[in-house]
Amino acid sequence: MEDDCYLPGKKIQIADFLCRARITSNQNPADALINGHDRVIGVEENAWVCHAGDWVVFEFEKEVKISKLRIVFDSDLCDSKRMPHIWPLGEHLQGLPKCMVKSYTVDIRQNGVWKSLIYETDNYQRNVVHLVNDTVDAVRLTVHESYGAEEFRVFSLYIEEQK
Repeated sequence: MEDDCYLPGKKIQIADFLCRARITSNQNPADALINGHDRVIGVEENAWVCHAGDWVVFEFEKEVKISKLRIVFDSDLCDSKRMPHIWPLGEHLQGLPKCMVKSYTVDIRQNGVWKSLIYETDNYQRNVVHLVNDTVDAVRLTVHESYGAEEFRVFSLYIEEQK
């Protein structure tokens, strides 16, 4: 399920340290980021709804050595993506979904000091995995821009502890 497959009725297992994290955001509740669902299911959005410049912070009870960050962005899976067998000249230039997050940053806090970890300016993926090797007491995701939508969604931010 970590490779973004969907099995109806199944949820992604969330690590205990992540369930105990204090999650704060400057915009809308962000608890859905760790609810185990990476897409809209029925009427449940299962997402943090945000705008350019919004951020969410995960603060941990104690320092955690992390090995991986997995972020799932909204790629408008509800849109009917019909693919004709013949592309008329100039009509297939759809581009990425407007709601897809294009640029974002991930910062980590070590000993109370924030440090930039990831600065992505041209994201085009729904399921993004970053391998890391840091001991942190907090992680912050800030979304900066989409491909045209004013409001966009982040379905999950999973943080994996190094074993």
